[in-house]
Amino acid sequence: MSDMEEETLDLASEQGTSTRNPHEMSNADLFSLLKTYMDTRLSGIETSFTDTTHTLEKKKIFSTGFWKNDTQVKHTELKILFRKMKNSVIDSKARNTTVKYAYSFKRFVVWSEKYTEIKSVLPADEIYVSLYLQYLMQSAKHYSTIEAACYAIKWAHSLAGFEDPCASDIVKCIVEASKRKLNRPIHKKEPMNANIMLSLFKKFGGTNSSLKNLRLLAMCFLAYSGFLRYSELCQIRAKNITFGNDHIDIYIESSKTDCYRKGKNVLIAKLDQAHCPVKILSDYLDKAKIDRSSDDFVFRALSYCKSTNNCKLRKNNIQLSYTRTREIVKRALSEIGLNARIFGTHSFSAGGCSAASNAGVSNRSLKIHGRWKSDIAKDSYISDNLKKKRLLVSKSLGL
Repeated sequence: MSDMEEETLDLASEQGTSTRNPHEMSNADLFSLLKTYMDTRLSGIETSFTDTTHTLEKKKIFSTGFWKNDTQVKHTELKILFRKMKNSVIDSKARNTTVKYAYSFKRFVVWSEKYTEIKSVLPADEIYVSLYLQYLMQSAKHYSTIEAACYAIKWAHSLAGFEDPCASDIVKCIVEASKRKLNRPIHKKEPMNANIMLSLFKKFGGTNSSLKNLRLLAMCFLAYSGFLRYSELCQIRAKNITFGNDHIDIYIESSKTDCYRKGKNVLIAKLDQAHCPVKILSDYLDKAKIDRSSDDFVFRALSYCKSTNNCKLRKNNIQLSYTRTREIVKRALSEIGLNARIFGTHSFSAGGCSAASNAGVSNRSLKIHGRWKSDIAKDSYISDNLKKKRLLVSKSLGL
């Protein structure tokens, strides 16, 4: 296949990417989503802050329990504050968490509708919560399903100001039983290593690298050297990058580990090598003609230009989707002779962290560089070197 045909296929694939950023959801989006999925069958979560008198078949979270007090609020200004308070309690959890809980609670309500003896889901009786979790255990393949249902029911009762039925000892026993019966080993994706990274550069790097190849290398080497997850990598804007004499400083506006959105800075050192991450990024920005002070996303979809027989970045300022990023990475790994199925976008951050840990970098430095608050979170990314660390224990027993 010619280079032109390959670029054309890439364009067709990238045109299929979503124009919506999946990691940015406004309150209006969230409540629209809840309305779409829940109003007809759940009838349990109010999606309109302005219509608090709308009658649904079942009690709504925002019209029962604590929220019945809206009848006591008379003054116009206080009523506005009361409506905004609903917004605030929803914002107490991350958007993805709230949507996940809403879906799980919906399933509980739908199940309860099959039995006329269940008169209420808010508040719910602990015996019916227990029976629902027992029902889930019969078909679930992993205990996370039961755990998610328990958390969702707890969340809904907390929002409505009701006592948590999941605090029951029986409910807790069922959740623990599910962990014993439905637990299974976690098969993580393999981490990257320096040899793989160098192979990628050897295949796709060089002085005459195309924009498409430079984009691939910039994503891979930044993720590896900065321990960056996809959500952090693809939200980088040109203005977030500061080039210093011996390093770059990348400001991460928000991340999975930054729940209060304070922002974090990732420092990546310059290397005296052709595969230096800083040099690759600089070459990519120049090739893509990205204004380094602009608000543009650094990693975006490409368009093929027939007149120049080259690719260029799309003008619409939309970050590259997760699906497309994953496709690009897996195709590149296949081209250097690896089994792409055992790797994922997370493999780069895990590989970089593992390499640094096995090289003797301190735990404190690893946690700062990876934006982790706890050793448990950090350790989940590290794959210890067999000879240097795992076998060291048994070799140090004085036998």
